[in-house]
Amino acid sequence: MRIPRRLALLAAGASVVLGASVATAEVAQAAVWDGQWCQGLLTGCINAWSGGPLIKQYNGGQNTANNNFTLFQQSPTVYYALRFDGNSNCIGDYQNDQNDAKAGLVSCGTGGTGEGWGANFTTGTSGCPNGESWFHNVHWNGYLGPADGSNGSQFYLNKPGKVCFNALGKA
Repeated sequence: MRIPRRLALLAAGASVVLGASVATAEVAQAAVWDGQWCQGLLTGCINAWSGGPLIKQYNGGQNTANNNFTLFQQSPTVYYALRFDGNSNCIGDYQNDQNDAKAGLVSCGTGGTGEGWGANFTTGTSGCPNGESWFHNVHWNGYLGPADGSNGSQFYLNKPGKVCFNALGKA
């Protein structure tokens, strides 16, 4: 699976779409990837535990409904967000508490305004195995990742090192 190339092509396409949206003053949320984000191919998925609001690690494998997140770029900002397909909220600071790096679901906002604390990320592939990406949180200046590798482990937005995820198809 060659996700970095696909991710790069999708991001480039999203930039073109977003550029057109900015030029016409419309708000756009172009999906870069829609599916599951898992460490490895079968375990360690980002999961809206019991439908949210907490974001935890699910080690039961892929193809679980609460694993589906859409990566999109909020126009006109340069930041990305991860929107949970179950209720259209994004990963950010749990209970929208700017002092809590625990990951939970918050408002995605629209057009780069009104998003909850911690909902803005940058993303990339450097330092990850082929086909994997990381998410760096703008508010916390850290990476999205679980406290440890156990099932149900709480995700945080301030991990000091990169945590790499495979982009897998929708559950």
